Amino acid sequence: MTIIKTPTDFFNDANNYNNNVGTYLMSYPHFIDYFNKIETISFHELTIGINFTYGWMPTIFDYRDNQFTLVLDILNKLKSGIIPNNDEFIILRNHFNNSLVGTSKLIHFINPNLVPIWDSRVYKYLTDETPHGYRVDNVNNFRQYIGFCNTLILDQRFKQAKLNIEAVVGYSMSPMRIADLVMYSS
Repeated sequence: MTIIKTPTDFFNDANNYNNNVGTYLMSYPHFIDYFNKIETISFHELTIGINFTYGWMPTIFDYRDNQFTLVLDILNKLKSGIIPNNDEFIILRNHFNNSLVGTSKLIHFINPNLVPIWDSRVYKYLTDETPHGYRVDNVNNFRQYIGFCNTLILDQRFKQAKLNIEAVVGYSMSPMRIADLVMYSS
């Protein structure tokens, strides 16, 4: 994936942010709070979490395999601060409807400080290319996006952008959420 947006493009878009994703913004803190209150994710919490995650998606959810023990292990490590490796991202993607978009949303809700939300709108924002499934469901592209978000967060302009967006939204969000929200909304 070739990212054509620069940090300056991002910060210009952040300065022009307006609240145009109302329902998502209303439900978001409740999803984060749900996983914050859980010490260890079990099948029960996973089932609830993946189904409210798919409330943000245009498709119906379907578990694609029975690797629940492995998936729960990866998710609980993520909750404790360990980002999945590429093989683990593939396991999660394959398990959750074969969708990296749905996977990114779920794992963001589990640990919003580590992983941003990824979808076709973000891909289009970054590349100005048609967001075909093979591009959006590509783990290497997702990893590159995470790296770009980390670069933005370390930029001295990010702190002010975060304050501005939180003032518009009305609540505090993780830096990763600020980064993905600007890209999703622009």
